[in-house]
Amino acid sequence: MPLRRAPSPGKLFLARLAFALGWLSALAILLVGPGYRYGHVDLVMVLRVLTIGAYAAIGAVVLGLSVSLLLPTAGPGRGIVAGIFDIGHRLAASVALLGLIGLGLATAGQVFAPDIAARVEPPLAITIAAIAAAAAIVLGILASIAAPRGSGKPGVLSALFGVGLGLAAAYVPLSWRLAAQSLPPINDVTTDTRDPPRLVALLPMRGDATTAAAYAGDRVARLQRAGYPDIGPVMLPAAPAEALTRAEQAARALGWNVVAVAPEDGRIEAIAVTPWFGFHDDIVIRVRPTPEGSRIDIRSKSRQGLSDLGTNARRIRAFVARLAP
Repeated sequence: MPLRRAPSPGKLFLARLAFALGWLSALAILLVGPGYRYGHVDLVMVLRVLTIGAYAAIGAVVLGLSVSLLLPTAGPGRGIVAGIFDIGHRLAASVALLGLIGLGLATAGQVFAPDIAARVEPPLAITIAAIAAAAAIVLGILASIAAPRGSGKPGVLSALFGVGLGLAAAYVPLSWRLAAQSLPPINDVTTDTRDPPRLVALLPMRGDATTAAAYAGDRVARLQRAGYPDIGPVMLPAAPAEALTRAEQAARALGWNVVAVAPEDGRIEAIAVTPWFGFHDDIVIRVRPTPEGSRIDIRSKSRQGLSDLGTNARRIRAFVARLAP
């Protein structure tokens, strides 16, 4: 039986550190949502936790991949199959590290090397790094399994698990960061930007809001039309009373908390609560008669944040899809 050569204490420590960083970052990011939802942390603390957690998660991925290259998944007596998996693991880990280097150039390079940073696309770098890192994890584990007993190197699985935890933890803040860069920086979306539905019954319930209830006007309208050109009213071949009933049914089916139905005004007001953080967003639905039937407009407004990361537009699309004839 081939003997296993023990790695140096320093390499073993780094492997365990990668696992610890991945585990702690994943736990912090996982718990910050419920922490805000139940009032234990404020929005400023949420942003800090997500930022620090993202850096720690990326650190776990970089450290874990680097250590896994220093600690082969199988030793000299590993066999042909384990050797192939080990080579694949090394190639995938190297590609993942190159992708992360590209991501670093795209961010920090904006200050130090703007010409180089401009040539790197962060979404592409993140995608390449994530896929390659996932492949490195799978191939590394397969190499360890395929290696004859006693030929593997201790510490490599800790490093690989650290990479996996880091990838999972970094997904949320990085995906939000990319969404914030690609989507319009607005928190108020409506199907009628010229005459958006107004909040009435919801106004007294917005005590925790950090955004104004009034529509911000032309600036937001221009950004919405550029970012969400498909958002528009629903035209139904139905009387206003029937259209109002269908709109209320659609709102309740989507899980919104309907707080007011005013048939005389053709108005429905509701609150949508996001699943993880529990953000409360205000919704107004308005029904007006047309010669062909009814026109239904909807407005979805976030109570917190400068950008909704596309949440309000997705919510309106889901509502329109349920009502479309």
